[in-house]
Amino acid sequence: MSEFRKEVSGAEKFMVAINEIRPPFVIQLVLEAPEVPPPELLFDALEETTAANPGSRLVLDPASHPLSWMLGPSPTLTEVDAPAFDGQSEAEAPFFRFALDATQGPSCELLRVQGRDRSYLVFRALHAVMDGQGTIAWVKDFMRCLRGEAPVGHPSTLAVDALMREIQAELRPVPESNALHPFGPAKTESENRYHWRRVTVDKPLGPKVVGRIAAAVGERARAGGAEGPVRINLPTDLRHYRKDERTTGNLFNTLSLDVPPGASPDALGMRVVQMLYKDEGIRPFALYRPEEAGSLDVHRVKVLWDMAHLHDTGRYGFSASISHLGVLKSSEFTAPGLNPTGAFFVPLVGDSGCVVHLAGFDERVEATVGLSDRFVGKGQLDELAEMVRRAAAT
Repeated sequence: MSEFRKEVSGAEKFMVAINEIRPPFVIQLVLEAPEVPPPELLFDALEETTAANPGSRLVLDPASHPLSWMLGPSPTLTEVDAPAFDGQSEAEAPFFRFALDATQGPSCELLRVQGRDRSYLVFRALHAVMDGQGTIAWVKDFMRCLRGEAPVGHPSTLAVDALMREIQAELRPVPESNALHPFGPAKTESENRYHWRRVTVDKPLGPKVVGRIAAAVGERARAGGAEGPVRINLPTDLRHYRKDERTTGNLFNTLSLDVPPGASPDALGMRVVQMLYKDEGIRPFALYRPEEAGSLDVHRVKVLWDMAHLHDTGRYGFSASISHLGVLKSSEFTAPGLNPTGAFFVPLVGDSGCVVHLAGFDERVEATVGLSDRFVGKGQLDELAEMVRRAAAT
């Protein structure tokens, strides 16, 4: 694997810039259990998993043209004592804000956390090197190694932009920054903090939940009489277009779902299905094409500009992002000394629209919701959590 190299996609340049300017832009999958295996067993499994999954140890090659990923330091294992952490929010959990570096590495890590009354394994990956489904694949391979099984391995160097070129995907226009925020206007002062809550519902994750959440976001954004578009960002996995390619990398695109006034949840859910059926998910925004996106420096300037002026108009590219990560089966995350009772994703850092991460854990919903501190202070985060709870319980 010493020759493992992979192009940096347009979207990944954007993620690298965000992680530098507003860190950490990191995918975080949390397994919760009464207890977890000792560090030495976790370390051995992590080493074996890393050998089979080179995408977990990538760093930027600054001398490459075009910009590429190359192999760097292996993921680390860190023990964390968090006696006040209860697994329900970011409170008393500074480890969720630990930085990861795309230039020096490591770009992935495993935290062994002892919380208030239970333990946690936190798998962290720079979003620039892994997406949600790639992180799940990495963790499942780790569990195989922890059980003494052979890892599947994900050695593919396929990048999403190369896939787009192969299938000759058509471009979509970049959405205007004119969408309403469901919890606006933003406060002028910010500590650059991000707040999130976990939402657990004892009901299977159903196919209509996304439509219900989207409809609720639309109603909330227009509740005060504001007029304008409500737009939802929906990341969509593209692995089914190349089923033989095993990658932990960013092989996703985004759907853009418009929520008109009075839209029914069922109609919105059907619209998502229609877009997927029509291959809308493989039409990239021009912003994410390397030939359109420009260099990493261009992305750094754009992110800095957006951070400085994002809230001037009170309008955004997206009102919300809803990431549907599927159902996680406890049997696939079980190993000697590890019997997980829950699993969830920590929402990605954001400064504009609200973020919802949806996942199932066996027969229940495990969701998390996130908001920038610019929109928190009068119960907004609790309101967002309740919106998701109602959508999942209906």
